[in-house]
Amino acid sequence: MIYLDHAASTPVLPEALKLLSDSYSQDFANPSAAHRLGKELGKKLSGARDTLKAILGAQPSDQLVFCSSATEANNLIVRGLNLRGGAVLCSEADHPSLTGPVHSLGAQIVALPLEAGQINTEKLSDVLNENVSLVLLSQVNNHSGNVQNIEKLSSLIKEKAPKAHIHVDASQSFTKLPIDLKKWSIDSLALSAHKMGGPRGIAGLWLKKGVNLKPLFVGGGQEMNLRPSTEALPLILSFVEASKVASLKCSESFLIANESSALLKAMLKESIPGLQFPFEKVECSPYITTFIVPGISSDILLRLLEEKDVFVSSSSACSSKIKGHSSVFEALGIPNQFHKNVLRLSFSSSIKKEEIESFVSIFSSILSELKFLKK
Repeated sequence: MIYLDHAASTPVLPEALKLLSDSYSQDFANPSAAHRLGKELGKKLSGARDTLKAILGAQPSDQLVFCSSATEANNLIVRGLNLRGGAVLCSEADHPSLTGPVHSLGAQIVALPLEAGQINTEKLSDVLNENVSLVLLSQVNNHSGNVQNIEKLSSLIKEKAPKAHIHVDASQSFTKLPIDLKKWSIDSLALSAHKMGGPRGIAGLWLKKGVNLKPLFVGGGQEMNLRPSTEALPLILSFVEASKVASLKCSESFLIANESSALLKAMLKESIPGLQFPFEKVECSPYITTFIVPGISSDILLRLLEEKDVFVSSSSACSSKIKGHSSVFEALGIPNQFHKNVLRLSFSSSIKKEEIESFVSIFSSILSELKFLKK
């Protein structure tokens, strides 16, 4: 099997998987219970929270809320800020958990100005003013891999719109690219465990000291009254363990991913003339490679690759059922005629050269068999 869809979900790291198994068998009590077992697990929970805050470089007075997913974290920000008037800046190129809640609020929406997936700072400056109440950013776009300069963008936003809350979705960048809360002028940050070697069903939301949110639902006092549900301690401990392991290897993993990405692109260009790489001239995460196969539907390619035990994607998993025209691809600057021809390959630093070579060989063979479909 060749798995090249890590941007959708990754295998759980061995260290995190072992801790998850051990915790499920041992930490069965409720961390909020008043008895000794509950209090002991409550201390474990506090320790895990402090560890993750330390990994992020957060201040002790900042909040770190554990929730079920980055989608929940993003919704908690958009809905929990209880916005009353003011414009919201976001991009249709970003994950639907950012754009969807904004559209449901009926707020005034201003599109972030993109060029080949990158935010144009000069045009951004033109739309920033005192009326902006919320700006939603993704450090790494989950479709294209575009990397945004959060330090530069957040500084500009705070200068032009000082009252705006800046929220960053770091689902595709946590433990893969540097995150610097000391240099970033942001107010909140969403993390996802299953994008970086942790288990599914757990995520984190960092909140700068002083940020006040209204919970999405009520019925308990857990997580500083912001996420009232029994804490999923085994998932939390596993998430934090994966974060520790991946953070220590961040620089090393980046170099490996960078070399693998360069090799993949070079081999594809050499073996398959005519492929288009719409984002190769801008900064992108080496963990994500997106390209266009003109004339051949990505649906067909996905099915034929799957028959060879090769797994890739044509978009994010959360929008994979959307066919035809894509507002995401349009926002990223991909012409409409190619919206059905996009493939996204994403991997971790564990990918082997042999896997890349095998993928290119299999993919080239499939395209040769499909020559008759090209228009």
